Amino acid sequence: MVSVNNNISSTINSSLSSKTSEVIEAAKQTIKDAQQKPVQETSQTTLSSRGERLAALNQDFDITSSNFAITDDFLTRLAELDFISADQLTSLQEEVGVNNSSDSESLTLATIKQDAIDIIERLQDDGQADNLVAILEKATSIIDSFGSTSSADTFTTIAQLEQQLNTTDGLSLTEQEKVTLSELQTVLSIAEKLNPQSRTATNINQYLQYLE
Repeated sequence: MVSVNNNISSTINSSLSSKTSEVIEAAKQTIKDAQQKPVQETSQTTLSSRGERLAALNQDFDITSSNFAITDDFLTRLAELDFISADQLTSLQEEVGVNNSSDSESLTLATIKQDAIDIIERLQDDGQADNLVAILEKATSIIDSFGSTSSADTFTTIAQLEQQLNTTDGLSLTEQEKVTLSELQTVLSIAEKLNPQSRTATNINQYLQYLE
């Protein structure tokens, strides 16, 4: 990616819709609350209706997963379930700039992580590059920690990925595998610039969409 650090800084400083994040975080919290608290009889009908809608939303898109990404289909479903208005739907679709379909090929944490795992498996099968395997495993571990804990190894891992990209070291990586290493750098660089509360898979996926 060209001028990736500048793009990351610019993207993170851009204004993203707070409504999208609010809806997602509220939905996640409501799901947690529904699992932990009994429903009071006086409001059972209202809570049941909202709970059913949240359950339907989570079933369709698994919003509590670290691999969750905002898509046009997701925003449309929010409107169908009356979490947002038609005007808000149009505004969010324009602002977030999501793809027209969940099936479109977009750059997400899930795809980057899987590409990294594929490289790990290939290298392990070939019995080579233990150092790179360890770096990639650390990178995927950091991705898994988004939204729960912060890793002190993020900056070091970024530097190690850069070193791997700039050295041959007798290792044969395909062009696509090099792209994956660069994408891992981008993800970790975004995470490094976010505060712990904002360092979630959802937010990072949003920034990745802007960088495409």
